[in-house]
Amino acid sequence: MKPNGGSKKRRGKTENQKRIINSESITKLLEKEQSPLVIRKTNILGFPLYVALICDYDLCDLDTVICDAIDVAIAKNENYSQNVQTLRVFVGTMCDFIIHYYDNMRRGCVEGAAVIFYADKTFVSSLFGDFMTHGMCRFELYQALNFMTQV
Repeated sequence: MKPNGGSKKRRGKTENQKRIINSESITKLLEKEQSPLVIRKTNILGFPLYVALICDYDLCDLDTVICDAIDVAIAKNENYSQNVQTLRVFVGTMCDFIIHYYDNMRRGCVEGAAVIFYADKTFVSSLFGDFMTHGMCRFELYQALNFMTQV
């Protein structure tokens, strides 16, 4: 009997691990990188607009993407401040644009996205991914927003 109880330590990766780790996998659970929550606030439209992302991709161009998303949402819905439904369409269009932009860069890199708009005493949000399905992600988002508005 071996001193360690007869078990062998595996030093290499198992066949299943070798098959899962590759550049084509979507979730990359075994080689997971940090995916921090990033919240960007802008007042381009005269009201606070927050964009939150949990993403594995480089976000150096986030400001440009947000501006492009605003342009696309305005082009689709020119009277975005007329009523609540048009505000919902506006933030939904922005959220879809941002998700598709980063998904085209690297498939599956956006784990969560949120666009939150506070206009005319109306809070409207469009949530995607982890913000929709995980209560703790949504809680972290709203706590961070609460903190940001008091700083």
